[in-house]
Amino acid sequence: MTPFQEATVVIWIAHEIFWGLHARGNKETAVKGNPLPRLFTLGTLVIGFALLYLPYFSVGVLGWRVVSENDLSGALGVVLCCGGIALAWWARRTLGTNWSGAVTLKKEHELVRGGLYGLVRHPIYFGLLLAIFGSAVAMTQLKGFVAVVLVFLGMAVKVNQEETILSTLFAEYDEYRRSVKRIIPFVY
Repeated sequence: MTPFQEATVVIWIAHEIFWGLHARGNKETAVKGNPLPRLFTLGTLVIGFALLYLPYFSVGVLGWRVVSENDLSGALGVVLCCGGIALAWWARRTLGTNWSGAVTLKKEHELVRGGLYGLVRHPIYFGLLLAIFGSAVAMTQLKGFVAVVLVFLGMAVKVNQEETILSTLFAEYDEYRRSVKRIIPFVY
């Protein structure tokens, strides 16, 4: 691994430590969603990170270099990875005690529309996708971009479940859905 590729690993480890430390102290859960979409999303994350970082997958078509391996692409990948994680952290902080790793509704759940939530309805997912894309750029091989697509599919399934629950709880969610893009600002 290049130093840039190693840096993305360190960024992801720091992210997981931060996320774990801040996963407590949220509002009490009122309604739990179906766990199957969460399992699918977790599965795509595991497969995606395996593709990104395990050398076993650097063979055949998956090992094709689609980005030149140089300092510019490495630095760009690290900046995108770090920036994506920073956006996810900011969005997580904005959600405050409404956040949950699983699809749930909290007691006294609030619809958050400020900060990054005014730009995109699911900025945590946007940030994480940007970070995974940055990791793929740093890794330079096709397998990394396949990982991005897999993770996006997993997140899309979870987003659909979240939006179904939010639209039943908040009458204004349909208007929010029409005025703010889902995961990727100005695009989707």
